[in-house]
Amino acid sequence: MTGQINDVGDAIRVNVPDSYRMGLELEGGWSPTKNLRLNGNIAFSQNKIKAFTEYIDNWDYWYQDFENTPEEELEPQQYAVEHADTDISFSPNYIGSFDIAYNLPVKNGSLEFRLFEKLVGAQFIDNSSSAFAKMDAYNFTDFQFVYDFQVKGVKNIRFNLLLRNIFDQKFVNNAWVYRYISKGYDGRADDPYTMLENEANGQYNLQGVYPQAGFNFLAGFVFDL
Repeated sequence: MTGQINDVGDAIRVNVPDSYRMGLELEGGWSPTKNLRLNGNIAFSQNKIKAFTEYIDNWDYWYQDFENTPEEELEPQQYAVEHADTDISFSPNYIGSFDIAYNLPVKNGSLEFRLFEKLVGAQFIDNSSSAFAKMDAYNFTDFQFVYDFQVKGVKNIRFNLLLRNIFDQKFVNNAWVYRYISKGYDGRADDPYTMLENEANGQYNLQGVYPQAGFNFLAGFVFDL
């Protein structure tokens, strides 16, 4: 989305004519002992739009004297802002995951313990590469316990316990931003989520973010008959 709207107010989407994604991904695993496995992958990338036109609503447009002001002197309903070599939205420069798994044989079954770590780099929520539209890097850790065992008349029973975000990390993995120009009205007094981007031209933005769950867990049984 560029910020433009059509004649009924719907957002217009375009295919970016000139962009690229370029990077390197590494993946590996190692078993130092029979029961212990280490796995990991990480990707580094550059994700760029060579040229992008953003359209920003002009809230002052509606307060003009349309009857007495020549059409050529009226402010536009939207301003077009040209950007060059910006980051593609929701495209972090690095992303990775690592896990350690230990399998312990027991009578009539096995136990597996796994520790996961997820890493996601900083990213932008639109194509402007503005510091006001940037989500911070984050990471979280999960722990999984799996117990497979057999009983008479059942091929296998699996008990799975997944502890998610065990360190209760606070992070956001999605968001939206709306940018506008308003030289005659400062919306910060009425909306605490309004941010001033550029005082010289009265540019503000509104944002909504999607905080993810803190520590949580999932447990269940699977019966293989």
